Amino acid sequence: MHLTVADGWHRGNNGGDDCGCFIGVKVSNVPLVLDSEVCAKQRNETIESVEAVDMGGPCIHFQLFDSHCHLQGPRIFKVAPILIGNSLDTGVIHFAINGDSEKDWHLVKEMSDTYPSVVPNFGLHPWYVSDRTDNWLNTLKKFFEVIPSAAIGEIGLDKGS
Repeated sequence: MHLTVADGWHRGNNGGDDCGCFIGVKVSNVPLVLDSEVCAKQRNETIESVEAVDMGGPCIHFQLFDSHCHLQGPRIFKVAPILIGNSLDTGVIHFAINGDSEKDWHLVKEMSDTYPSVVPNFGLHPWYVSDRTDNWLNTLKKFFEVIPSAAIGEIGLDKGS
């Protein structure tokens, strides 16, 4: 099954000009999730492939900032380089990658070290508070010492928490 899960602006060469075409990103074997509770139950699903699809559209250039990503998640991490590359090609210039527990903070840091476009966010989402270690706050402080430009993110200040 293919599902279009994100849209962007493709900056490519269209008939000799540098005009972009609206594109979508298709991901295979991803369930359509409309509810955060369903999302939590589907957490172990795996994305198997990603492809960009020409959706037609106007020739407009945007610089986009994806302000909420979880590209370090187990369902997405192995295809994150493809997603980042395709997104950069379509006009996304930065990604805020949100670490939501001690278990993924190192992956967020790794992605920010690897990709200059990644803005790391470290937080402790209420879903994972019970999983934290006794040393979680010191660990979190160390990430901010190493990456002073990092932000605090994914702390559950939404209705789903």
